[in-house]
Order: sequence, then structure tokens, then C-alpha cells
Amino acid sequence: MDTRIDTLRPNYEPARALDILLSNDRNYFRAGAQALRGDGWTVYCVPGYQHLAVGAIAEVDNPLQLNVLALARHMQDLGGHFVRFYVPGDLTIPSFARFQLRRTVERAMAAPVERFKTSVSAAGITIRPVRIEDDAVKAGLLSQDEQRPDGKDAHAADYAGIERIKLAASFMRGYLVYSQDRAIASFNLSWENGLVRLKNVYVVPAMRGQRLASVMMAYAHARAAATGATMVGSFAVADGPGQRAYQAAGLTVVGAQTEYFADLKSPGLA
Repeated sequence: MDTRIDTLRPNYEPARALDILLSNDRNYFRAGAQALRGDGWTVYCVPGYQHLAVGAIAEVDNPLQLNVLALARHMQDLGGHFVRFYVPGDLTIPSFARFQLRRTVERAMAAPVERFKTSVSAAGITIRPVRIEDDAVKAGLLSQDEQRPDGKDAHAADYAGIERIKLAASFMRGYLVYSQDRAIASFNLSWENGLVRLKNVYVVPAMRGQRLASVMMAYAHARAAATGATMVGSFAVADGPGQRAYQAAGLTVVGAQTEYFADLKSPGLA
């Protein structure tokens, strides 16, 4: 991850922010993964974690020509438990209906750095970079409920482990949010082409609704400004609490991508 930003980046353009966010999402799944080519797709598989939804994901060449059952068999042969892939835009593909793939629209959201007015600080809240020895802290944080930052099921220790691989691949930097000496939230930041992306936000149940997303977004803004980046952005499930929180923090919708997802045991893939 290169945080040294060229000061001659072009001015903020929503379409450019969308392109960078889409590229950044692909690069997240590629980080620390093996690329395995199939017939019309490439699966990015993290060894030892391919059973997780985040551990084996496909990049599809042409979704309109995708052989979903063949992709499902490929995933199964790799030891995967799911089919998961993204297509750009808010796209419904009617031919996927018979495979019972779950469709989720994610809004790409961004803003120029100068738009932010929120203070980084909040009473009693501190933000610290993740260290190697923080694995147990991260797993303990995630184990407080069944929700994972990507909305998929995963054991807390497994999710913390795959995040460690992404951090080790220098794709992103991780942070823990503390209230006094108690970890209450976590998030990651990734730099790409003048944009700092907030990713994998998690807040413990007892602290949800406390506007911590605004604190984390303000921190992302501060890091962007400090490194010469011109934009801040993220993805959020369409019309969900994440989108509302990011809008309140200053981001606006610049586009979308659509996730298709299914358990390999689902009737549509049998």
C-alpha cells in the first residue's frame, strides 16, 4: 500500500472516485490470495481461508455469459463453501434467479477531502493502529455477536486471521477504537490513487447508534489530508444504516456495485 500521494492529482470527480473504489474492492480480494483461472472467471483464494465468503471470491469476465453452475463446482473443488462475485452498477440479471443467488446492492460513496468538517476527536475515544499482537483483541471484539464487517458468517478468529493476511500484504492499515481502555470498534483504511477508503467497519452492539462512524470517517479524512490524498470513500449496503451514517459524515453516492452470493448447499446450486 503506497500512502505517498502525488500532489498533482486531478480535482475531485465522482466518476473517478467510483472507478477507484471499484478497483480498490477488487484489489482487496486479490491481496494475499492466489489467482486461479476458470472458464470465464478468476477465483482469488486465500489458502486456509477458502471456506470463508471473503476467502474465495470470483471476478467474472462477463456476467451475462456466466455459467453459474460451473463456477459453483470450481468453488467447491477449491474447498469453498460459497459462490460470491460482484458486477458493476445496480444490476439485476434475470438468468441468475433460478440459482437463488442473493442479490445485494452496495452504494459507492465518496467526497473530496475539503468537504469534511467533523472533528476527529470524541470524549473518551482514542484510535490506535493495529499491531501484530492485537489479533486476540480483534477476535474478542468480533466475538461479541454474530455480525461480521462484511455481513457474512465467519468465526471471529477466522475473520481476524484473514484480516491479518490483508494487512500483511500491505493492502490496508488496521485500527482499533477504544473507550477508555476497552476496544469498542475496528476499521481499516486503504490508499489508492488519491483516495482513502474506509473499510470493514465493526462496532460492538452496545455502542451502535453513538455516531462512531462519523468519528472513524473523520479519522480517515485526517489521514487523507496528512498524506496528500484528495478523496475519502467507502461502500455501504444500499439504504442501510451504513449508507445513512456515511451520508451524515459527509459522503455522497457516486455509483454502485451488485454482489451475488449463495451457499453452495442451497437448492438452486444443487
